[in-house]
Amino acid sequence: MIATVTLNPAIDKIVEINEMSLGKVHRISKMVKTLGGKSINVSRILSGLEVENRALCFVGDDNSHEVEMYAQTDQINLDMIRVKGSTRTNVKVVEPDNGYQTTDLNEPGFMISKEQLEAMTTKIVKDYGDSEFIVLSGSLPKGVGESYYAEIVKQLKTRTNIVVDADKDVLMKSIKEGPFLIKPNIHELESAVGKTFDSLEDLMVECRKLIDQYGITYILVSMGEEGSLLVSEDYCIKADILKVNVVSTVGAGDSMLAGFIFGLKAFSKEDELIKLRKALQCGTGSSAIAIETQDHVGFSREKLLERSNQVTVTNLGC
Repeated sequence: MIATVTLNPAIDKIVEINEMSLGKVHRISKMVKTLGGKSINVSRILSGLEVENRALCFVGDDNSHEVEMYAQTDQINLDMIRVKGSTRTNVKVVEPDNGYQTTDLNEPGFMISKEQLEAMTTKIVKDYGDSEFIVLSGSLPKGVGESYYAEIVKQLKTRTNIVVDADKDVLMKSIKEGPFLIKPNIHELESAVGKTFDSLEDLMVECRKLIDQYGITYILVSMGEEGSLLVSEDYCIKADILKVNVVSTVGAGDSMLAGFIFGLKAFSKEDELIKLRKALQCGTGSSAIAIETQDHVGFSREKLLERSNQVTVTNLGC
């Protein structure tokens, strides 16, 4: 069982316009609505890959029926705590004629009370504390402090494999508690540690420092067109991107994380280096499949493994 935690879910409204200009009227050429939130995106992909998982989340009473409808469509198994208000709606504006540039218009979300947050913590710790993985990712709603993910890591890191995908202070506070895996993009990691990486070597050195200092097992960094880097205590492995027809980059990082976790599970009995190479290939292949679609449907084990075999990975040593 894999548990994913989305404290601030959203209904994502993904719209296409040819090219956006501020202050102008635009005609939408295509629209997709789906249930969003980083960990919910991870659950969606895992469900498509036939991996048992449960998506824990807060859901607003006012539009809970809509949330459940989208979850059922994508076979996302929700474990919800209902709160007053509406689950937010985020608008993603995709410009096909501008290299599929995406502009996000994100609502802040609902307010979470102390009692509601305590109920979520109890659910995570008592009901899912012995899961194989717990994924904590995405923004925090109002009423939730920046240390929340770090507190969960501190409580559960000896019982389960905690995965954190966050940014800025939320990420840095979590890093200091030694999670199993973090998956920032390169800009999020730069923001968290307060420095810019001028080379791949600089990035590798910083990741090794974080691993040595805080006991993190794996750091997976997505680097856009430069591919991705996986660092552990013993290995540094780089994956090149797959050249695909870009339809939307929404959720590509979440898809990478889901594919990587799938690979860790699928190849868990392999030698460590082989396991990590294959898991990184799965993460890259999963991201590529997501980029080819806007609704993230179309994942299957067979398709992922086929695509993953096309990914070039290089062992850089450490």
